[in-house]
Amino acid sequence: MQSTSKSPTGCRRAIASGLLLGATLCWAAQAHAGAFLLSDTFDVNAVSHPTGYTGAGGVLTVTVCIDPASPNAASMEVPIQDAIATWNGLVPTSPNLFFGTNNNIPAGDIDFESAALHEMGHCIGLHHPNLSTESGLMDPDRNYTKTTTGANSTYDLNAGADTVIGSSDDVRGDDVNLHWFRASNNNPFTIAGTVDATTYTKNVASLPAGHMFVANADRSVGALLGFPDTEAVMQQGAFTDEAQRSLNHDDVATFRLGMSGLDMTQGTADDYTINLTYGGMVTGCDINAKFDNAQSSFAQCNTSLTTISGSHYRVSTASMFFNTGFNWFFNGAPTTTTTTTTATTSTSTTSTTIAASVGHLKCYKTKDPRTKIPYTLDLLSGVGGFPNEIGCALKPASTVCVEVGKQNVSPTPPGGGPVIPANAGSVFLSYKLKCPKLTVAPIFLGDQFGAGSFAVTSPAELLVPALPGPANDHYECYKAKDVRPKASYTADLIAGVAGFTNELGCSVKLGAKRVCVQVTKQNVSPPPPGGGPGPGPGDAATKLISYKLKCPKGVVPAAGFTDQFGAGTFTPGSVKALLVPAQ
Repeated sequence: MQSTSKSPTGCRRAIASGLLLGATLCWAAQAHAGAFLLSDTFDVNAVSHPTGYTGAGGVLTVTVCIDPASPNAASMEVPIQDAIATWNGLVPTSPNLFFGTNNNIPAGDIDFESAALHEMGHCIGLHHPNLSTESGLMDPDRNYTKTTTGANSTYDLNAGADTVIGSSDDVRGDDVNLHWFRASNNNPFTIAGTVDATTYTKNVASLPAGHMFVANADRSVGALLGFPDTEAVMQQGAFTDEAQRSLNHDDVATFRLGMSGLDMTQGTADDYTINLTYGGMVTGCDINAKFDNAQSSFAQCNTSLTTISGSHYRVSTASMFFNTGFNWFFNGAPTTTTTTTTATTSTSTTSTTIAASVGHLKCYKTKDPRTKIPYTLDLLSGVGGFPNEIGCALKPASTVCVEVGKQNVSPTPPGGGPVIPANAGSVFLSYKLKCPKLTVAPIFLGDQFGAGSFAVTSPAELLVPALPGPANDHYECYKAKDVRPKASYTADLIAGVAGFTNELGCSVKLGAKRVCVQVTKQNVSPPPPGGGPGPGPGDAATKLISYKLKCPKGVVPAAGFTDQFGAGTFTPGSVKALLVPAQ
């Protein structure tokens, strides 16, 4: 068995030995993109596949469960489901590292979701793209690209002229490369349209002209190549106050390479896709998660692999283990409170204490009476997994949204989501938004209508706080696909803004069509006239899910609203949507 442990704050440790049991290979690891399990210990040509793959194409359903006897079991549910959605989505993102005020992690804590995303990658067959702890090297040498030693039985390590470890000008002597790279550019922060052995290779003879060795997706290499705050999820190392909840291009490319099957040719009969499915708090699933200090000093995935054919292997068993001896942050999960006295220590799990910074918003169609001005602006994401949007075009406001109270919902919804604040009379003007095309990872969200994964596509709207409402954050709304079952509810909506009336018997339809996240707006050109309420709290924890809304026809009088783009008199038309706080 080979064991590699991912340690916090960049410290890395490893214990290594080898064990072969008949046709089954046992492995304890944390995996990263660019290479496959077994490639550095058993078969340099190894390509490892998820549980269930036999060489026949189709959909692989792989169940992921949490041991109900595990410490922190309830707190693990949302982060584990988030990680499942991210691997199912296979969406490459940049940036995918978020620090300090750009995440919701308390200072000094380690993000459990980020660690689980990494370990789940190992459990479906991926290895580290860097030498990591299993090499026996110390930092920073562990960040060189994954290889075995050559004939001289030692790693040849030279960072080259740029002095950046892991980049394309490294000089590696006779080391044997294990990292699959994009042959056209050797850039792990890009991805080819077709991902198979025709576009990716381990053969260093296929490197682009002038490249000395294969580059890996370390964050320092990303900065060098113009992709700051971006790193492969499978790169080894965990840090406090750091969120990495979406995949890098190299993560996606390596897994898709495996998906091209035994012939490693995309589009043939042996190709597969993966459908990771959350199986709940039970044992005996394909991938099992548990806090068990006897199994891990920090976090790891223990796997056994079986030969399929030639150098192709599949995971036959997989278990993720985590150690309780760290300050873990569980994104969107119930909070765990520990009470200590001189005599006893007790631990209890309570419902979520996250409170939304804004309540429900009812949105009406409207027409912007102000002079049309073509604004451009940059939007900086406050939520991990969502990219910064640079050079967006803003079109006139088409919707006015006002805060409402929601009551008498029928049938009774499943519940969940954040605590809804008292109605503060919030007002937003919603502008149509067009931004350069970027990819966004799927996101797992829950509100009062239940929880599920959302496939997020292009930006559609920007919610800008307006007077007479209070100070609020800006929210960027993306088109999204809701995987939850479709359903219809009726609800009464109680007005919280003067001039708007209560509307009873409204119809709310699932699935949702938009997901809105907090952003910061800057570099607006030309400079807007100003006005509106002050800045909001920068609350990245609050998200909004938008549902189609239909209410009995009523008349709402024209009213004056002012935001940073000026003042105007708006006439609300028909009801369009209900925005529900989520987390």
